[in-house]
Amino acid sequence: MPLVVVSLGSVGLGLLWIARQIGHAIGRTQQTRLRVIGTAAAVMLIAALSLPWTLAPLHASRLGHRQAGEWLAAKVPKDAAVVDTFGWTGLYSKRATHIYRDADRWLADPHVAYLIVEEKEMRHDSPRAETLRQLIAPAGPPVARFPSKEIARPNERIVSVYRLRLQDKTLQ
Repeated sequence: MPLVVVSLGSVGLGLLWIARQIGHAIGRTQQTRLRVIGTAAAVMLIAALSLPWTLAPLHASRLGHRQAGEWLAAKVPKDAAVVDTFGWTGLYSKRATHIYRDADRWLADPHVAYLIVEEKEMRHDSPRAETLRQLIAPAGPPVARFPSKEIARPNERIVSVYRLRLQDKTLQ
């Protein structure tokens, strides 16, 4: 939104320039008029073609995170803290949310009760994925998964919510 506000002046000046050029072209030759009108038409066509792209919802790929955040807001006590590998659910849940990489903070938080993770993260062969798998192993299956298989698009990021059972809050 700030970019829109900042660019309004430039857009206004550009529209005034186009209008002035069209006005000057009226008294000029046919070829000059066509060139100015063609340029203006090209600019307006490019603007019109880019309009649907600019109106597309931002972060549509984060639908699972948004739905998980809404689920947490509705189903989880307000004092329960959440660990999210990306931190997106905190925007929607209004719950204390720790980002996974800040393990020193959330391991010390006695209110941490849920882990939100994108399913694809656990399929990697990396130390992080292995740690995630170890964290959720005692939790069992996810308590929720978003978006549902019925509405998920082919490349949609599936988000799982796990109820953590960290007895001593340490990683082996």
